[in-house]
Amino acid sequence: MPNATVRASARSLPETTSRRAILGAVLAAGGAAALPAVAGTLHHPDAELFALIERARTADSLADEASSAADDVLFKIAPSFPQALIWAETDDPFWYGVKSGERIPVRDIDFLRDWLKRPERPDMPRPPDMPPDLSPLIPLRAFADRAREIVRTKDEFEASWQAAGEHPDVLEAAARREALSERWSELAMRVATTPAKTMEGLIAKIALIASGYAEDDLDGTYDGILASAALDAQALANARETRS
Repeated sequence: MPNATVRASARSLPETTSRRAILGAVLAAGGAAALPAVAGTLHHPDAELFALIERARTADSLADEASSAADDVLFKIAPSFPQALIWAETDDPFWYGVKSGERIPVRDIDFLRDWLKRPERPDMPRPPDMPPDLSPLIPLRAFADRAREIVRTKDEFEASWQAAGEHPDVLEAAARREALSERWSELAMRVATTPAKTMEGLIAKIALIASGYAEDDLDGTYDGILASAALDAQALANARETRS
């Protein structure tokens, strides 16, 4: 499936509000109908390509459904994010950088893990010029119990997620997703390596990948132009089906 988020650098292109109309006019001027209903015509020069595209489209849909189903299975089994790994207002006085209501960053948990291993020392005296509402850079010793809770909860949460990933239902769903994704890739390769013999075949090829793009993908890059062509082809195909 196309990855429309990775783009090659290219010159900016002027915006147009009639991109699809222009493409339709070009095809009409070339003597080709937009997308005639020829997919079921055995004698059409691109009959083999049309059949491959339909199989690939079905495989793509099944792979997407399997991917969503696998995610659903995992998130039903996996544990929810623990409240103990979210900064609380009561944490703020003991350590600089606490942001109440936000998830505790991994780097902070790693720091606390190392900090707890160090020999206990008295808290550093507060500098006289330090604002009273500013938390210390090094956690106060009174924060040790909360730090242990954070580290322990992080380890338990990771272990629970790992166990969820190894659950039989999750493994089965993941295997189905992998198998269907491989099937899609195989058919997509066959479509890619089957030359279009007509303009209809060319448009059908481009329309196949339209589901991987959206209007947000249109920009002044090579991939943005490809996204535009894919969406144009899909629009022409839909228009042809409506007229039929």
